[in-house]
Amino acid sequence: MSAEQDKANAQNTKNQKTSEKATAENQLRSAQQQKDSAGNNKANAEKEQHTAQENQKHAEAHYNQAQADHDAALADQRAKSEEYDAAHEAVLNAQANVQQVAEPQYSVHIIQYAETSTSAKAGNDQVGASAHAEASATAEAGASAGVEVTDSSFAAGAEAHASAEASASTGAEAHAEQDLGGIGTAHADTSAEAEAHASAEAEAHANASGGWDGSDATVAAEVGASARAEAGVSGSADAEVGLDTPLGDVSIDAGAEGEAGVHAEAYAQAGGSASIGEHGASVEGGAIAGANVGADASGTAHVGNVEASGEVGASIGAQVGVTGEAHATFEDNTVSIGISGKAAVLIGLDADIDVNIDMNPVIDAANAIIDAGGTIDEATDYITGQLDNAHDEAMKAANMALNIAQDSQAIAEAGLNTANQAVQTTEDAVNSATNEVSNAANAVAHWGNEAAKWTADVVSAQNAMNAANSTINACNSAINQCNNAINSANKAINDAARAAEKAATDAANATANAAKSAGRKVKKWFSDVRLKENVKFAGKVADVNTYTYNYVWDKETVQKGAMAQELLDTKYADAVEMHKSGYYMVDYSKLPHGVH
Repeated sequence: MSAEQDKANAQNTKNQKTSEKATAENQLRSAQQQKDSAGNNKANAEKEQHTAQENQKHAEAHYNQAQADHDAALADQRAKSEEYDAAHEAVLNAQANVQQVAEPQYSVHIIQYAETSTSAKAGNDQVGASAHAEASATAEAGASAGVEVTDSSFAAGAEAHASAEASASTGAEAHAEQDLGGIGTAHADTSAEAEAHASAEAEAHANASGGWDGSDATVAAEVGASARAEAGVSGSADAEVGLDTPLGDVSIDAGAEGEAGVHAEAYAQAGGSASIGEHGASVEGGAIAGANVGADASGTAHVGNVEASGEVGASIGAQVGVTGEAHATFEDNTVSIGISGKAAVLIGLDADIDVNIDMNPVIDAANAIIDAGGTIDEATDYITGQLDNAHDEAMKAANMALNIAQDSQAIAEAGLNTANQAVQTTEDAVNSATNEVSNAANAVAHWGNEAAKWTADVVSAQNAMNAANSTINACNSAINQCNNAINSANKAINDAARAAEKAATDAANATANAAKSAGRKVKKWFSDVRLKENVKFAGKVADVNTYTYNYVWDKETVQKGAMAQELLDTKYADAVEMHKSGYYMVDYSKLPHGVH
């Protein structure tokens, strides 16, 4: 293979590797751009992820606070609900109190008393009998009422008491005595007594009071009632038979005593108090009701020195007690409503009721009317009027207590509504915070995925850059090898050219010398482009391109002429011939005139 072919092959390989290198450099630049872009995107994703993480922390803190607020709102709602229930119960109690006060609470009776007794006797000390009987009936009634009013308070009270009692007793005895002479005296005695009594008692009272201290109003009301009935009977009988003798008295006796009684009791009591003002409202109420009935009996009997006794009793009772307290205050911009109370149900419990009522004021007033010449009806009207006034005041107090209880209920209801709204508001806040936490968590995950993706792209771009650099390095190595091959081929060509030059010079000289000797001008010259350098177009002569140049072996002398390779494809191809050195020569005699 010639040096020209080696050079051409090396040049082709160089061109190929140069193209591959250019492609690899383009790939390197693209990979670098991708890496830079991926790096920027990665940095942005990491920044966004950090921001999302901070938002997540804030969202979680917001959620915790919202949940705490919601829990507090629920607790307050429960408290407000209990307060409302207590206030509502107080209203119900006050309504019941009004109803109870509205019922008749008293009756008025005038004291009346009647008594009768009788006795009879017959016989003498030896033989005789006697009997006596007594009966009495007593009815008593009393009532009191009063009203006191000052600039800042009022008090009203009404009391009534009624009792009735009836009793009867009877007795009889008989005796007989007979003198038996020297034997002695025989005697027989017998006696019997019986007593029966019945009593009934009823009492009622109503009291109310109220006041105003400039900032708070207070009111209290109490009503009560009781009733009792009792019946009893007792009796005894005794008999003795004996004989008085000089040696002493011989006798035997027999007797029996018995007592039986029944009783019934019923009582009811209700009380309440209330206050309202700039410091709030409070309501207290209590009620107790009870009833029991009982029966008992006892008796003894004896004959001689032998005695037997027995007792039996039974009672049935029921009591219900309810007490409670409710309050509502508004002070220092704080609403407080509370209730406390207890209830007891007791079955089979005997109860004693002891009520002391001072009846003197009304009784004295009634007696004064009578002493002044008034009638019993006038005294009764006075008492009744006092009781009516007291009852009216008690109704006012009870209604005022009801109004206060209703106001307290309205305050409690408003507080409950506010608490319900707070529960809804905090629940919405919890839901919003939950969504906020969820969105923040999703953002953290999203930007984490984005950061991972761009990290992978950075790695991929770096791998592409590494591959491109490897290709560029391989191409540079191949290009260097091609350059070396080209240089070697050029050296070979130059060496051949110099050899051809020398041969051409020698041939030219020989030809010139031969022509000179022959006396004619040389027309053939080396015109191979490979032997020329600094080639410049000089214009056309006829239809042939001409150039200026210098031969590779003569840097100084500028020549002018045609190029052999161009003429090969023209009609002047026969002017070109190959020298034995392998370079073209041109016979200028065959070219148009002026081309030389």
